[in-house]
Amino acid sequence: MAEFVRDAIERKVFVSEVPGIHQLAADLGVNHKTVTKALEILEDQGILKSAGRGRRRRIVKATSKMRASLRIGILCIESADSSIDPVIDIQRLLTKSGNTPFFADKTLTDLKMDVRRIHEFVKSSEADAWIVLAASREVLEWFASQSVPAFALFGRRQGVNIAGAGPLTRPALVGIMEKLFNLGHRRIVMLSREMRRVPEPSEFEQTFLNCLRDHAIEVGSYHLPAWEEGRDGFQRLLKSLFKVSPPSALIVHEPHQLVAILQFVAGRGIRVPEDVSLACLDFDHSFRWCKPAIAHISWDVRKAAGCVEKWANEISRGVDDRKQTGIKAVFAEGGTIGRR
Repeated sequence: MAEFVRDAIERKVFVSEVPGIHQLAADLGVNHKTVTKALEILEDQGILKSAGRGRRRRIVKATSKMRASLRIGILCIESADSSIDPVIDIQRLLTKSGNTPFFADKTLTDLKMDVRRIHEFVKSSEADAWIVLAASREVLEWFASQSVPAFALFGRRQGVNIAGAGPLTRPALVGIMEKLFNLGHRRIVMLSREMRRVPEPSEFEQTFLNCLRDHAIEVGSYHLPAWEEGRDGFQRLLKSLFKVSPPSALIVHEPHQLVAILQFVAGRGIRVPEDVSLACLDFDHSFRWCKPAIAHISWDVRKAAGCVEKWANEISRGVDDRKQTGIKAVFAEGGTIGRR
């Protein structure tokens, strides 16, 4: 409601004052208490000023405190990201706030996660701000140095002066590892994208490797293998992993990777979890239809969308918001982890 009135002021539907509470309530078909609360919010933001009981509120000519509608580009790591829950929620909230979110014509994978290519692409795009999904540290450092505001959703944002949000998954990962060790697993492999491994493993991947070392396992490239990103590269990786010394457990970051693994092992008569255990470091609604249930890490995706909405509201008013928010995540045990 407050956003609607603010937008009407910005479009000069209301000029010197806003209509009375009961008139607005009747015109919009809402309860007068809803209108009262909305107008109080706009007073707190310095957009309206009370003229006294029973009088219409005056519009304050302080445009620096009023929000502007933004074109916000969403730069995904690959096109499939456009359908994940956090991104869908972000689109909905940004649109509801009067902004125009849009997906970039290219993805970070298309641009090879290369700063020079990203620079040229961003320069040619008409965006007032950017949301960047799962980017490397180098890419996020570049966005942080630009005049156009950017928000890092996931990715290697720790220590970078950029707004961002994502789940705090390391404690949940430790829970997965302890479960696997207690069931007798030793050949545990994590499949991570290059930007999480290069130039050195991220803190999350280091946590995985440290868990292995804590259980006297000699860590090598087997546990955190390199692979050529994309469907074909992922399939080649799976073939090589199961050719000689098959892993007893696979941990993957993305739900569509887990689906690809399930299809791969089913085609070769490899049973889950009898022959190989599987865990996903994210959640997808399709998991609810699986039996046995998929072991995964769960977190409130709505909080991430809310962080993006708050950031967009701040920068639309000229505030240089670079706050980062970590969202608690938990290990949701499922039937895809079994005894070795």
